[in-house]
Amino acid sequence: MAVYADLAQWTRRPEALARTSLPRTVLLGDPAAFTVAAVHNPHMADAEGHPQRINSAAARAEWLALAAAYRALGLAVEVLPADPSLPDLCFTANPSLALPLPQGWEIWLAHMTHASRRPEADLHAEWYATRGLTLRRMPDSVARFEGGGDGI
Repeated sequence: MAVYADLAQWTRRPEALARTSLPRTVLLGDPAAFTVAAVHNPHMADAEGHPQRINSAAARAEWLALAAAYRALGLAVEVLPADPSLPDLCFTANPSLALPLPQGWEIWLAHMTHASRRPEADLHAEWYATRGLTLRRMPDSVARFEGGGDGI
């Protein structure tokens, strides 16, 4: 892998790349079942190390504002229904990474670190498959891939 200290050293120029399509749809997860059931990172814990408490009304208001912002940009908003067994389902960036490629969108499914989140990738796979998009999985040698969070 090459590392460039100066962008001018990079020979591939953006204008030489093939054009890709912009997204027309965004996938959101309904936050109705959102809670911090387990602490997976420092942001999920309070000062004593216990799971953060969730203000469900505020979470819903923020989610509605996000959906409205996407719609105001002209995007269609589709929603995965809440599932009490998947409290983190509202974080849709992690279970997959959608890449706009010249030949069409390609979806890379996550291999989530935490077993409690792994079923989310299957829900994403079902959603994308019904839309005819190309699905990809990381090779078995990749122990962890958190979708958009790692891909971006």
